[in-house]
Amino acid sequence: MAYIGKDLPGILNHNKLFETFTGDGIITSKVLSRTPGSVNNVDVFYDGAFQTPGVDFTLSGNTITFTSAPPNGVVVSILAGEDSQVITPEENTVTSAKITNNTITNALLPSTIPSTKLSGSALPAIDGSNLQNVSTGLLSGSSDPTITQNPASGLGTVYTNTSSGEVFVLTNATTDQNVWVNVGSGVGDVYTYQGHQYGYVSSGDQFSTIQRFSFASGTQNATDTNKDLSTETSYTTGVSSALHGYIAGGGDSLGSAVSAIQRFDFASDANAENVGNLVTATQNNVAVNSNDYGYSMGGRHLSGRTNILEKYSFNSQNNATDIGDLLTTYENGAGHANKTHGYASAGNDPDLSVNIFKITFPSDALANYNGDLTTGKERRYASGVSSTENGYTAGGRGPSNVEVDIIDKFNFASEANSTNIGTFSARSVNIPSSSTTHGYWAGGGHFSTGKTTLIEKVDFSSDGSAVSVGNLAGTAFLAGTGHQV
Repeated sequence: MAYIGKDLPGILNHNKLFETFTGDGIITSKVLSRTPGSVNNVDVFYDGAFQTPGVDFTLSGNTITFTSAPPNGVVVSILAGEDSQVITPEENTVTSAKITNNTITNALLPSTIPSTKLSGSALPAIDGSNLQNVSTGLLSGSSDPTITQNPASGLGTVYTNTSSGEVFVLTNATTDQNVWVNVGSGVGDVYTYQGHQYGYVSSGDQFSTIQRFSFASGTQNATDTNKDLSTETSYTTGVSSALHGYIAGGGDSLGSAVSAIQRFDFASDANAENVGNLVTATQNNVAVNSNDYGYSMGGRHLSGRTNILEKYSFNSQNNATDIGDLLTTYENGAGHANKTHGYASAGNDPDLSVNIFKITFPSDALANYNGDLTTGKERRYASGVSSTENGYTAGGRGPSNVEVDIIDKFNFASEANSTNIGTFSARSVNIPSSSTTHGYWAGGGHFSTGKTTLIEKVDFSSDGSAVSVGNLAGTAFLAGTGHQV
């Protein structure tokens, strides 16, 4: 029958395609000039009678296929929408089942998400490996970091000691010589007195060469580092920071005391340079160091033995400052240190006693250690090494210039008298250095038999007598300085 109602052009104002043809009872398909996208986007009428989409006809691309060929003479009217036509759904009618996976892209998301949308206990755990502009240098452990930590995140790495609550920042990332600055209490930066790689021997008998030997196991012969001191000295003191070796004071070739403070870089081949001066030109002084300062204790100058206590900074190139007086005049002793205190054992004072002095870091308060060495009086020119818990005093020269062949050990914490743990090649003015596992003594000499190139070590874990592990490189050092890194 004919179409009754509003004329078709009146309903085509929504960009609908309108096509017609007359059935012949044979044609079963019709190709449209557009692609509607969905069979539900097509309306078909036979002489004005509505045909059901998906039942009376189907759609594939832009081709309509009729279930039965339209009868002969029937006018077929087709209304087809566009595939790109935007259809605005009613509010609250779109469910998750209607959204295709992965179709909501970054462009559809807001540039910022309010923090109120990220609160609550139901937030899932996330993988932070793809986070950007966030520092990965956050480490923690139950103890302080070490100078051999070598974190991959490098400078600026922050480390938290979960036992003490102290926080450290890595300010120098030199391999196995890391410098960690305490930003918790502001004191107690991480640097142990013990070395991890090498022991160094410098000065002595006015030699300017600097030698080193490995702390690795096996033969530990020294080699020349090809760098020299700026001033030849002997009977001087040596200390170590995490990055440099220091030589302070000593005697020149004429036997006069000098005041120069020299410094050489462990990591480079550069010669030592003068970085300052002691307050008083001094030789036969005793050296210890904290993390940040080197200390010169006592010694001898033109007017005789002295009780002066000086310190100089590792963080600047300045002269030493006088920070007080020892309890008595003192020289020719052995230096020891741990993280909190410096110690001086053996040596000469007016009574030729064997008291042990100690300095508290960083206050620099002075006191007597309440224990003595085992050999009685007059044990000068001995040398000291240190583990984290104990000081070790080896050799030295007793009454009538007789060399001492014992090793004493005293505990930093208990302040008890020393114990004799073993023997040592009887010699004095030998040159000490300390690793984390062993104490080393190099060179030195015997009053009657002369100088030696011998290097000996003692095991901190088992004590016992010293054992020979190598020799210096040709030169027999006497009254020089030892360092470790």
